[in-house]
Amino acid sequence: MAFFMNPGAMFLGCLGTSEQKFLVKLIETAAQSGYTRFVEPCAGTFAMANLAVQNGFKPEQIETSDVNMMSTVLGYAITGQSLEPLEIHAQGFEDSELLDPATALYAQLYLRTSKNAGNDYFYQMLTDLRLRRKDHIESINRQIEVVRNLLHGMSYRPLDMWEHLKEVLDDPHALVIANPPTYFSGYEKFYDTQGKMTWKEPEYQLFDPETGHLQFYDMCMGAKALVLCYQEKRVGEAVGYTIYARSGTRADLNAYITTNREEEATALANGKKIKRPSESKLEPLDCSMLPRDYEIKEDSKVQVIPIKAAQAQYYRVLWTHNFVGSSATYNRALLIDGYVAGVFGISKMAADSVFVWYVMKFLNVRFIPVLCVPYSAFYRAFPAVNLLSLFISILYSYRNLYQNLHKKSQYQCPVWRWC
Repeated sequence: MAFFMNPGAMFLGCLGTSEQKFLVKLIETAAQSGYTRFVEPCAGTFAMANLAVQNGFKPEQIETSDVNMMSTVLGYAITGQSLEPLEIHAQGFEDSELLDPATALYAQLYLRTSKNAGNDYFYQMLTDLRLRRKDHIESINRQIEVVRNLLHGMSYRPLDMWEHLKEVLDDPHALVIANPPTYFSGYEKFYDTQGKMTWKEPEYQLFDPETGHLQFYDMCMGAKALVLCYQEKRVGEAVGYTIYARSGTRADLNAYITTNREEEATALANGKKIKRPSESKLEPLDCSMLPRDYEIKEDSKVQVIPIKAAQAQYYRVLWTHNFVGSSATYNRALLIDGYVAGVFGISKMAADSVFVWYVMKFLNVRFIPVLCVPYSAFYRAFPAVNLLSLFISILYSYRNLYQNLHKKSQYQCPVWRWC
């Protein structure tokens, strides 16, 4: 049986709920205060453009850019541009097929998954992508359509961040929000297909977080445009004027949003914000953990129960390496015959996405930002139980929750169709 692969994960932005909430107020106030140009270099999956169009900016006032192929294909699809000038070629695909944005995005997902196919986990994902190719392309197409309906009218160019900044920094009516890579060569490694897919990519400089933020603010500090930048740094190392901070993004790093004009940005955001870690005590459940040699039978009792955040965090700390805590709106535990086998949490991320993390005892750790819970890794961990049926049941249980979270959005999570 092939593992489940959810292509929707590629559409999620990287900023957390807290950062997005902070920026919503700033963007909304800026739109009411004379800012008429919203600029998102390093657009990624257009998370900031998404916030801007929902908080006062018109799509026609939004301009975006990036240098990676996924963003460019998505950007061209949103703006109605033909993919032909991008000269996309992919092993195993006809050039004519790749003129369709959904197929091009599917091809990249397939080929970058294939580089790890020597690992059984990724081999099973690749098998799922191959066997359900049509389903995946249709799912990607629907998600493109949602983004297109929201952002149609904005502009997009495949362009280096530094070149885009040169064009906009002298505009006093421009609000620039940049989210450059937090890892050196992070995008290149993530989207690497080992040469199996090529395109006419623009010239650009690799962004090194160790030196890049200094270069960024050397360029932006005296600019007429109001500039904000997301970065992950150690305490005391953030570059620019800090207006937002959140502890513990990973290892010893914290998340910061900084700016070139402290007083103005602070006023637009209605004050600075520091998101501190939860001080709640860790607390185990009143039941034992599933023994490693426990035999799961056909008549084993499987339960999903609500738990407190402190209880979810207890097992995350216990079962994960290099743990960095994060809150969830809803926390649940998976019990098998009364033993704790796993925990998971659901948090609303944006108007059209949720973030789901899960930890299973036998798998050590697997955090996956997806639109809903994948069943992939559980099948091998518990072969005696049809956990696919279990997680379909979980998805049905939270279908109303998901729809309530997004009752103001026309977005529909594609995985419901698979249930």
